[in-house]
Amino acid sequence: MKSKFYWFSFVLLVGIDQVSKWWLGQNGDGVVVINSSLAGGLGEVQAGVLLGVWVGLLGLYIKKKVTSPFMVLILAGGLSNIIDRFVWGGVQDWLPLPMTDLTNNLADWMIGIGILGLVVEMWGKKVHFRKFKPINQ
Repeated sequence: MKSKFYWFSFVLLVGIDQVSKWWLGQNGDGVVVINSSLAGGLGEVQAGVLLGVWVGLLGLYIKKKVTSPFMVLILAGGLSNIIDRFVWGGVQDWLPLPMTDLTNNLADWMIGIGILGLVVEMWGKKVHFRKFKPINQ
């Protein structure tokens, strides 16, 4: 049952992010910026490379190596940004970050919250990151 909920959540989150970008692109009076670099302008990367990383993470999830709801956030945000890269040549950013000149989008927030949550969750379970198994077993 949990798996069906996760997949439903995944599709819903990708849809919400894509609809928000589409709607703002139509009605946002220029607030959408196409960003071809990584988060925070860390350099450009090919969409195919990101797709490869995403497929690897999806494989971990499907093989039940990492079954956290936080992985669902990472996968949904990642796919939505990959869709943007293939369709628009970059990610559609529209959310201004307070006290900076940077913008991002809902998918970026999903990825960030997902990574933070996954790290905290693994820390709490004392997971050894290389083997994805509890240290004491």
